[in-house]
Amino acid sequence: MTFAASQLQGFNACLSPGAAPGSVGKGSAGQPGQIWIWGTNNLYQLGQGNTTGRSSPILLNSDSDWVQVCTGNEFCLALKADGRMFGWGGNTSGQLCTGNTNSVTSPIQIGSDYTWRDIVACGDYFWLAMRSDNVLFAAGNNSHYQLGDGTNITRSSMVQVSSSGVFWNWLDVGASHCIGVKSDSSLYTWGANTYYQEGNGTNIDVSIPTQVSSNQWLMGSAGANANLFLDINGNIYASGQNTNYQYGNGTNVSASVPTLCNSSIKFSMISYGYSFNSYGIGYDGKCYSWGSNASGCLGQNSATPNYSIPTQIGATSDFLYVCAGTNNALFLKQNGNLMAVGLNTSGQLGDGSKTTRSSPVLIGSATSWLTCCCYSNFSAGIRAV
Repeated sequence: MTFAASQLQGFNACLSPGAAPGSVGKGSAGQPGQIWIWGTNNLYQLGQGNTTGRSSPILLNSDSDWVQVCTGNEFCLALKADGRMFGWGGNTSGQLCTGNTNSVTSPIQIGSDYTWRDIVACGDYFWLAMRSDNVLFAAGNNSHYQLGDGTNITRSSMVQVSSSGVFWNWLDVGASHCIGVKSDSSLYTWGANTYYQEGNGTNIDVSIPTQVSSNQWLMGSAGANANLFLDINGNIYASGQNTNYQYGNGTNVSASVPTLCNSSIKFSMISYGYSFNSYGIGYDGKCYSWGSNASGCLGQNSATPNYSIPTQIGATSDFLYVCAGTNNALFLKQNGNLMAVGLNTSGQLGDGSKTTRSSPVLIGSATSWLTCCCYSNFSAGIRAV
């Protein structure tokens, strides 16, 4: 799950506390600020020109016009207010479009001839992004057709996925599969499908964006071998692997098509991670978690291995956004605080330690966080200046 908070808050159109799904602003530029970043840094993913890891947030640079940051596996992409896109970090599949696979030590512009919308999604060594004229592009690893260009050829330069006549409201990617929601609320999936995660009733990889279901959809969240989907009425559906109860429907039975999981709680957003960990924020501003609780990542202050239904985290109803990572998660509160929970062996929680946490901990005292994102062992966010 690698979408950025801006897709919900406008990458940030402010999602009002407790807002119903129809009120989400997806696709307008967010409030600009500075990027802060932390965690492992073995391939320069912190963009500092060195490989020193950090357990507390540090400034990427002095620029204060960033509106989106998105973490992938060992790399980052970020957008500025003028629509320019930058990337840095690992470049294993050429996803940073430098013409080689060398790591990039600090931000470089990607696609100098283009300006971009605030919908960017990063996965395992690949990414998707919307150009300002609504053309969808992709680059990087394509071993499971996840770029959506009809081939499985890995790309070290950008490839066009859809034409300017297609308006995507929402994009998200998992390790090697993708979800898109068009402006008419139709749902599309493509990429890896070994576990039936694409929701089309088969387990054959999908090479181009292909519509599934006739329902109307708000968003989807792609993670480990499964997808969660949120319809316009706040109901969660799922397809793919369910061995750790990541559907949240009380069973561990998998489905090959989008299957209703929960209608008793209405959700304004969902986030599914890379370790079978699921989260959602209700209309009432409460945050819920379910699925695998490895490293205490569900924030229940418990060693219970799995939670089969959505369970409230804490007792407050002031959550704005949640981002699921790999055995960890970040939470943005309505007052601008940032919190984190779960695995912390690389300092990816940002609390100044490498202590794994089973209850959310506050990341500093700042109340100016606008966005946050995390992948496996590093995290990033934008703070207002």
